[in-house]
Amino acid sequence: MTLLDIINKLEAYPVITTIVIALIPALWAFFKFKEYLRDKRFTVYHQLIKELVEPEEPGIPLKLDRQIAIVYELRNFPEYYEISRRILEGLKEDWKEQNLPRIIKEIDISLEYINKNKICKFIEKICKYRY
Repeated sequence: MTLLDIINKLEAYPVITTIVIALIPALWAFFKFKEYLRDKRFTVYHQLIKELVEPEEPGIPLKLDRQIAIVYELRNFPEYYEISRRILEGLKEDWKEQNLPRIIKEIDISLEYINKNKICKFIEKICKYRY
């Protein structure tokens, strides 16, 4: 089928042609927005990791409660679960030596959440919003 054949068929169906032409910009905008969200999530994730392991200013210790909150928030990035798991397991080993039981507990809870299969997470979400 040539381009001319396609154009002739589209001329025979003006309503469908109009709909298709109207959908092209909407689809373009949708894909651009998805790309923007993916880039935004990438930036937020990497900022969280940075805040988890690096002090804001040299010489100032990291805030434990902030680190605990960041470990919790890593659960909201399923596209990064694989690397989050490795990072958290490494930090857990490092921080065990520093006797930080509160953050170790949060890491364990987050790792348990990350390691659950998707069906369990889906059922958990449904139950959470039902009750």
